[in-house]
Parts: sequence; C-alpha cells; structure tokens
Amino acid sequence: MIIFTNMTISIQMKDPELQDTYVLRLGPKVKTMMDGTIRSRRQTPATTHFGLHWRELTRPKAVELQNFLIVTSGQQLRYIDYEGNSWIGYILTDPAEIVTDSLGHGTADCRNEANSVALDFEGTKL
Repeated sequence: MIIFTNMTISIQMKDPELQDTYVLRLGPKVKTMMDGTIRSRRQTPATTHFGLHWRELTRPKAVELQNFLIVTSGQQLRYIDYEGNSWIGYILTDPAEIVTDSLGHGTADCRNEANSVALDFEGTKL
C-alpha cells in the first residue's frame, strides 16, 4: 500500500504497477549574472519524479483519488511509497486531467468496473 497525505486528510492506494517511471533530477542550476558571467550550482536537494500508474481500480476508488486531488490541489503532500520511504513534494497532474479509462467493456454494474489512472509526483526524500 502507498499513502498520500497532507497531514489532515490522506488516501491509501494499492501499489502502483512496476513499470512506473522513477527519475532522479540532479541537473545543475545555471544562471547568467548581470555582468554576463555564467554560474552554475548543483541542485540540492535532488528531486525525484514518479509516474504512478494503476490499473483495475474500482470506480469508487478512482473517484476517491480524484476527489482527494481536487481537495489537495497545489498543496505539499507526503508520499509514503511501497517500500516505506517518505517523500515530500507535489502532485504535478491537474485533477481535471485525471481521466479514468474504463476497462469494464459495458458491464451493468459500473461500481465494479476496472479503471486505469495515472498521475505524476515530484518530491524529495525525507
């Protein structure tokens, strides 16, 4: 299980699929000074970008995730991954852009339809 929380509300999700992206961003910060000299420094702390994908979420769980994202939009969140590591950062995906692709193929009970959801999170490890 993974957890997203902003210390007042939280949501637990099943582990995302193994083909998630996990990119460590260590690139230097480059700035041009007023006199024209170029200076660079290492980005500290290094941020990590996660592409989280879930398949076969029930419709109520997908809606719960979307509602959580609407309520916490733009707020700093703590993300506890499936290995127990804590990260502090932001969800980069706009809640309005979360499209739940139904995998139910026209089943009569939409509550049991499987949905696919993806979102991006970027943060630093605590």
